[in-house]
Amino acid sequence: MPLTEIEVFTHDECASISEEVLKLDPYLIDRGGFYTLGAAAYLDHPKAYPAIANAFNQIIGAAFGRMHDRVYEVLGTHFGSAVGRMSSGFGLPSFHVFDHTSNGMQGHIHIDEPYTRVDFQGVEWYDPFSFTLPVSIPTAGAGAEFWYDIDVDEPTFVPYELGKVYIHNGMTPHRIASVAPMPEGELRITLQGHGVHVADGVIVYF
Repeated sequence: MPLTEIEVFTHDECASISEEVLKLDPYLIDRGGFYTLGAAAYLDHPKAYPAIANAFNQIIGAAFGRMHDRVYEVLGTHFGSAVGRMSSGFGLPSFHVFDHTSNGMQGHIHIDEPYTRVDFQGVEWYDPFSFTLPVSIPTAGAGAEFWYDIDVDEPTFVPYELGKVYIHNGMTPHRIASVAPMPEGELRITLQGHGVHVADGVIVYF
């Protein structure tokens, strides 16, 4: 699956979403140089992940229900399938938050395999994917680096635009791009999620 970009939110809507994220500051989980709002399958221990997800889902769902509905609608149109989520034990799509204390960090090159760390409870799935939707971008910019050609050392830089969702299958080696340092007060906030296709639609989680 090539990288797909789809406009979802206006800049004003992104600002409102970012404000809601910051209102939930007490619930941000320190991940060592950045934060997540709620569970993250690729970071939390698989045995602990379901409980963390269930504990945060009500908070996240209450604050961002309309946002989720819009994102699910866009993903559903893109894939031609209804989008939903597992009833329990899977984190709602939620946020990465980077601030000036993240300066100097370098993302590691990886592929996305969160599906190896969650229990789909017997549901058969196929064609995993990942998505990122920036709602706050620092002045210096933000983006990701993809290694589309494994024989080329230099990655392709994909600059992010506010309010666009970036969808890919997660199997191309990639990482969060390091841009210029962020001054104190600026933030890089992105909605993050993963998904799989199932017999009757698409399931998303984080």
